[in-house]
Amino acid sequence: MADFNNTNLADFSGVWVFCEQRQGELQPTVLELISEARKLADDMGTEVCGLLLGGKGVGEKMAKELGAYGADKVLVCESDLLETYTTDAYAKVLCDTVMAKKPEILLIAATNIGRDLGPRCAARLHTGLTADCTHLDVDVEKYAAFLQEASTLPQAQIDALNREDRNLKMTRPAFGGHLMATII
Repeated sequence: MADFNNTNLADFSGVWVFCEQRQGELQPTVLELISEARKLADDMGTEVCGLLLGGKGVGEKMAKELGAYGADKVLVCESDLLETYTTDAYAKVLCDTVMAKKPEILLIAATNIGRDLGPRCAARLHTGLTADCTHLDVDVEKYAAFLQEASTLPQAQIDALNREDRNLKMTRPAFGGHLMATII
């Protein structure tokens, strides 16, 4: 773990989605995330990859479904030890795969499993985590259009956005849902 260097951003590419499944069935939130990842990847000029963990044979039927929703490829990690979700096993496999393949963005649904797995992986990978996002953007023009429609920011502030910024902008509710915060 100590050898992992996440500071050279040029080494990272792709938008990944952790494809949560339970008892051989994809969770509906995964398909929503694959669709959102597809939009981000198109704006970034990169690919969408689903990461599917589970017992033997888990990838056979799910990989095609993920492809139909926009995944360019699906990495399948199968083992009897991954048949049932355990925090340590899933975190180890997910982090090892991320360290080896280096995706630029990793999306995890805000399910019970996602809320357990996401923070552990973020801590192990020494990266940020934004929970409960309601809007994601990398394209500044699309983000500006979102702000014009959904915020009370003055137009001058929206116009002043750096149009060359390609960082992920993650919008989420703050202060009990009374306002929205964007984390970059």
